[in-house]
Amino acid sequence: MNKRNSDVLVIGAGMSGLVAALAAARRGCKVTVLSRGVGALAIGSGCVDILGYVNGQAVSGHPLDAIESLPEAHPYRLLGRDRVAEACSFLEEICAAQGLSLLPMKENNRLVPSIMGTLKPSGLCPASADGDLLLKAKRVAVVTIGGLRDCQPNLIIKQFRRYPALRSIEFTEVVLPSPLGKTHRNITALDLARYVDRPEGVFWLADALKKACGRQDLILLPPVCGVRNFLWKKLVELLDCPVVEMLSIPPGVSGLRLRTCLLNALRELDVTLLENTTVIRADVADGHCRGVITSGLDHEH
Repeated sequence: MNKRNSDVLVIGAGMSGLVAALAAARRGCKVTVLSRGVGALAIGSGCVDILGYVNGQAVSGHPLDAIESLPEAHPYRLLGRDRVAEACSFLEEICAAQGLSLLPMKENNRLVPSIMGTLKPSGLCPASADGDLLLKAKRVAVVTIGGLRDCQPNLIIKQFRRYPALRSIEFTEVVLPSPLGKTHRNITALDLARYVDRPEGVFWLADALKKACGRQDLILLPPVCGVRNFLWKKLVELLDCPVVEMLSIPPGVSGLRLRTCLLNALRELDVTLLENTTVIRADVADGHCRGVITSGLDHEH
């Protein structure tokens, strides 16, 4: 049986696991992360909602103030407002250092637009998903790409009209030709984001938007501004126009960006990540976990 020793062992490489590993490594611990898969970040929005709703009601005011209305056993109540705020600041710092800026919390939840035509309340969200820009705009192009069946501008605009704050906006539907040509299946936002990752990708997107959108106060896109290389700022510079990425259904492009950001930060701190690893039992003595046993192809570790 092969053995590895660490000061801290984290099981799971979702949002909680990766951030816990970063916190421990920042404190000088030798950390190992065991991961069976990629975690929920692969299907996530890249947002940290904190508290969008409590007891079925949208939170009014600062999301952290709503912690007191949660049940006593809720993790946020157990931690307390200050420690939750500290954790949010820690995540903002990590992401900023990796070039993925999160918009900080403000006195009310941000309302983030989605490809379903909804406005999702969120405490922390990527700068590319700033719904405040939509609320301030007068002329907005709602854009999709040919073959992306999950993003339909006409349906998005119809749903947006349900919100009083959006009814006065002049919306324009835009469909860009797909850079991928004819494919054997419907394309996803992840397919397009990977294309934009290519050296020519962001320039294709900027040129296509310039030709199709005309003069607008804002351009709404599905999340296609790259995965490995987050090119949203570059796109805004090329267009000289604000751009907001709408939240999308899985695969979660924005969530994968956040995952990449956290993994890069872990590598800088020499954290060991063991992927495709299944924990099968724990070694417990006197009420303390001394280690875990994982399964390999034909043996245990």
